[in-house]
Amino acid sequence: RYRTYHHLRQYRLRQLTRPLQPGLGGCEYEAKLVAPSGDLFPQLKAAARAGDLAPFTLCPDFPYSTESASINRYYRDAVGEFKAMLRGGTARVVWKGTPARVMAGPPDVTVLKRREVKQEAVSAWGEPMRSAALMGELNREKKTFWVQDPSGSRLYRINLDYSQGFDFPDVLFQVEVEYGGRWLPCPPPDEAVVVRELVALVRALRRRFPQLTPTPVTKWDWLQGVGTKPPRP
Repeated sequence: RYRTYHHLRQYRLRQLTRPLQPGLGGCEYEAKLVAPSGDLFPQLKAAARAGDLAPFTLCPDFPYSTESASINRYYRDAVGEFKAMLRGGTARVVWKGTPARVMAGPPDVTVLKRREVKQEAVSAWGEPMRSAALMGELNREKKTFWVQDPSGSRLYRINLDYSQGFDFPDVLFQVEVEYGGRWLPCPPPDEAVVVRELVALVRALRRRFPQLTPTPVTKWDWLQGVGTKPPRP
């Protein structure tokens, strides 16, 4: 199932009609909201299609939804902490820096910024996992669609994530709103523009879906018992 989701997602991404430059300065920019369930995803996309998230609109060049699934394992080695996303016998290793709150104003919106380095797929039983200490793991499933800013040059991903740990029954549903990139040859935006548009998009989502609750909690935080589930005994 994990590999099937991955191949379908890659096929969808190949349907892009224009070249896309992802990311900004090697950093991830996102805001997180706790959702009541995974059933909200069709409603989120329908709201974008109907114009309820104005001034953001469903991306006309990529109106599809994508799905992905992986087993996320969190490790620590001599260098630091990293995440390995396992799909079948392969793993995608991601190193992320400590989240920095670019804009915080609870209970309104917090935009998180952190450096992100992704490695090409490697064997799930090879390095760097083999020499690292496993700290925790969870099952993660994600559904995604894309919206664009009013100028049509910048893209944002709206994800609905389902996470469940392997040693406790709790589940986490999160909506993640993240900067996805820019169409080329559009110039790279200033960080302030990306943060401002993320805040505006989250506020538009919450106007339409007041049941969404802002949170700065990451999946690794949650897995450790921070914020949205009781600590493990």
